[in-house]
Amino acid sequence: VVAMAPMGKKSSPKVSQSPTEQLLGLLSSSANLPDDLSELSTSLYSIRSFMASSSTSTGVDFSDMPYSGALSSSSSSSSAGSLAASLASALDTFVASLILNLRNVGGGTDDDDDSGDGEENPNGLEQRAGGGGGGDDDDAVLQAYAEKKTREEKLSKLVSLTNLLRECAAMAHAWTLEMLSPESAPAKSASAASQERQACTSLFNASRRMHDLLLALAQEAATSAANEHDEQGELANAQASLADDVARLCEAWFAFHVAPDAHATNTSTRNAGRRAAQDVLDACGIVVAELTTQCLPFLLIRALCGGRPTDVKRAFAMRDSLTVLDFDDEESIAMTKELLLRCSVSASFLRSNEGRKFLSHVMLVDVEMMKEVYACVKAQIPNASSAELGWYGDVMFRAWRTSSGADLLTLESWVFGDLLDCAVLTADVKVAAKALQVLDAALHKHKLASSGIGKAVDETLHRLYEPVVFGSATAANASVRLNACRVMVSSFPLRVLDDADADAQILQQQLHAMAKLMADGCPQVRAEACRGCARMLEKFWELLPARVVGVLVGRIADDLSADAASPLVRSAALEGLKVLLGQPLAHAVLGRAIGSVGVALGDASRGVRRACVDLVVAARQIRGMPDIATDVQLLESLATDPDEHVRRKVGELLRTQLLRPDKLSDLLRRQPGAAVELLRGIGFDAARELLLDEVGEDVVVKVDGSVEAWLRKDAPQAQPLSC
Repeated sequence: VVAMAPMGKKSSPKVSQSPTEQLLGLLSSSANLPDDLSELSTSLYSIRSFMASSSTSTGVDFSDMPYSGALSSSSSSSSAGSLAASLASALDTFVASLILNLRNVGGGTDDDDDSGDGEENPNGLEQRAGGGGGGDDDDAVLQAYAEKKTREEKLSKLVSLTNLLRECAAMAHAWTLEMLSPESAPAKSASAASQERQACTSLFNASRRMHDLLLALAQEAATSAANEHDEQGELANAQASLADDVARLCEAWFAFHVAPDAHATNTSTRNAGRRAAQDVLDACGIVVAELTTQCLPFLLIRALCGGRPTDVKRAFAMRDSLTVLDFDDEESIAMTKELLLRCSVSASFLRSNEGRKFLSHVMLVDVEMMKEVYACVKAQIPNASSAELGWYGDVMFRAWRTSSGADLLTLESWVFGDLLDCAVLTADVKVAAKALQVLDAALHKHKLASSGIGKAVDETLHRLYEPVVFGSATAANASVRLNACRVMVSSFPLRVLDDADADAQILQQQLHAMAKLMADGCPQVRAEACRGCARMLEKFWELLPARVVGVLVGRIADDLSADAASPLVRSAALEGLKVLLGQPLAHAVLGRAIGSVGVALGDASRGVRRACVDLVVAARQIRGMPDIATDVQLLESLATDPDEHVRRKVGELLRTQLLRPDKLSDLLRRQPGAAVELLRGIGFDAARELLLDEVGEDVVVKVDGSVEAWLRKDAPQAQPLSC
């Protein structure tokens, strides 16, 4: 082992050899590991730190070095290539030795440590205990001491071996980036190219050896964390860090294999770098897919357990590794498939944009995998939140947008077709509404998208919905008709883009179906059709024929707002009219149609009265809109309505108009109950001052009790004062 500079310093080593030659000597001489592993780890770290340091402080030229400036510029190309090949081979051998020792040391269990009776006590406690007469108690103490020392030595050696492997993983990672980097790829002779291939192959073999430990390391880190003998968590932390370093090494290899080089600065260099790296890998016969069988499951486990966005992004960067997995081999793919299915319903993946992209890629890897992912999602729909339903729909939309051929047919028939059946045929209306939310996020909200997405969505909706929706709108079951009405409104309008006649025909068919649903025998269906028709008119007013628009508005304002059979329908009609007020083009038609709905202020249903007063308030905020209810109707409602919501809304509407010197006295004589409600709305002090100023103290004292009692909410409203 050569002497190196202290750790962390960037001064040149005090030896005549180059850093690479020192590293080669260190690795070669350490094939048989010494007893003092900490000194070896320190030396290895020192060399690696110096090789990765800046050349400006050392005067060493790093322009022609196979690993972060490992070779000095004085070395010839042939000797540099030979040294790089030897170094990579030594690294591979050293990693193999470390792994073998790690398995031998870690192979024993705590039960093995119990067999320490024959071990020599380093402190000579056995000899002193022999003559003490302590008997069995002394033997037990000595045995426990020996077992503790054995465990400590074993733990220390495991930590040292693990740290050495971490140094090797970091070295291999940096060397991989340097070797496959496109920034400096000068022409090489045949011998130099051959030596480079040898170095690359040896480096990949070392990486593969560490990759094969990945899942075992993750499991051992979790076990060590629960080990009472590792009180400081030193071994658990070292194993977890080693697993992460090895995973990053595998990601570096795979990134050069499937993705443009992230270190390049422009597109041409990036493409050339990818081709150059791929040529090197192909020439070496390296199959980078061998580094994904454990790396991808490891990243999925980290993302599922930790839930950090960075872990999800790392899994997304490895998404193309899914294509090299054999999903037909149930035995080998079982664990990875289970992890992918858990990811499909994990909030860590769903809330992340990269996570949803990854899940959409998972759906297209295999047809059976798509079906299993959808089955997991479908099971979550009844209890999912609105945000989760939107995320599920976004995953399906991304998968649909990038799919083609058999994948597209399966996605539309198996996934979207089944979701449509759930949204229409499910007996539970709430579950059907949640399935519709997924369809809204997956397809319906993209109908108006630019480019070709909107057109493709229209074609898909027409192909899937036409055979189902119109037949379900006339089904015998009221729940099916209700669900079909919701689906029809949410997907309106279904279109045939390539045929104008067919497009006009299907539009007429939808409007006719909605008109029939507004006359349905079930009150719930009529109410839903009324709300849905109002939303359709508000959004697509210009698209629909004027005659049809007039008929539909008249049906809502005249017929459904006065539906004697159900207050639910009357309330829905008034809510629909309020929605239509949001369409400026509808104001002229509404001005002629809603003049008679003010009578709903006296309706027996509280919901109808609330909907009516909300409509009155909204209409009075629009200039030129005629009054829906007269002041007399509003004052009567203010004085007699038992619902506080209605009284408050009417009071807010009339307060600025009637609480004036020329209005209050007359209001007190004609509608004393309404006057009381208005005065209560402005507070006791303001009401008393206003009364004293307007009607005089001689009138106030005639109030039954006092002004305070008169204005209290529990005071009787009949005969509040005498004038």
